[in-house]
Amino acid sequence: PAAALGFVVDDPDATARRVAGQLKDRGFQAASIHGAEPGLPIAFVRTDALSGSVLVFRKHVLRMGKKPDAWTPRTL
Repeated sequence: PAAALGFVVDDPDATARRVAGQLKDRGFQAASIHGAEPGLPIAFVRTDALSGSVLVFRKHVLRMGKKPDAWTPRTL
């Protein structure tokens, strides 16, 4: 995707599923994506209602939880 519209919500997974369902009910293609950012409370909706963009649902930065483990080791 070329862009993303982000929204702060209490329950990213449930919200992404609900929004994807609402888009489908209105005749769009939509899929909720979960687990793309391991360890972070974030979910995405990919849809043809937006050209080249996705919807992003996440918790408030103060409620994101502890920083997840690094995916790859970092060395200087």
